[in-house]
Amino acid sequence: TGELTSLGIAEDRIYCIPNGVDVDRFKMTSPEVRLSMRQKLGVEDRFTVLFIGEIVPRKQPHVLLDVFVRSPQLREKLQVVFLGPVNDVEYGADFLRRLENIKQCAKVRYVEYSRRPEDYYQASDAFVLPSKNEGMSNAILEAMATGLPILSTPVSGNDELVFEGVNGYCLRYGSEVDDLVSSLEAMLRDLQKVSEMGQASRRIIMNGFDLQSVAAKYMALFEGAKK
Repeated sequence: TGELTSLGIAEDRIYCIPNGVDVDRFKMTSPEVRLSMRQKLGVEDRFTVLFIGEIVPRKQPHVLLDVFVRSPQLREKLQVVFLGPVNDVEYGADFLRRLENIKQCAKVRYVEYSRRPEDYYQASDAFVLPSKNEGMSNAILEAMATGLPILSTPVSGNDELVFEGVNGYCLRYGSEVDDLVSSLEAMLRDLQKVSEMGQASRRIIMNGFDLQSVAAKYMALFEGAKK
């Protein structure tokens, strides 16, 4: 709202309606389903962190490679899966080169495209999006609907979804790698907390970000405009 009012738009003309997510397609899973999805996708059965988005500087997927350099514990116990197209040639080439090199000491997987991103969410334990800027990220909404804790920078929109220590952790600008390392190491030490944060993510989605709730808000706005 502050950004729009600074452009001269009257506050009474601004209506905030969030993005919505299909909570039937993106849904909570069980440990048994998670294991089955990992087997289907050909990834190891270990704590899995997912990044879904373009491989571009703005989204900073390289931060997830940096954690392996920083933490021997994460190299030993963590697995990171990246899903998304390379849409910046120079950055993408460097990212993929680094990813291939890190495969010598850590578990990483890159997938350019999938018709069933929900399978990757269901195979994962946590979702990370260290973007420099976003709208309200649909990927975070989908991850939360699946019941994943979120680790994200507090960019516009996402700061309405991620609550520190409740359903995830915030990554400070300039300290994304340090914050990711400490948060992920803490999550590995307390898997019960991870489960509780994932359940909190789903509750947040069901409390106003499902498609039916968002559609109702649009209808109420349109009906009000007719009067």
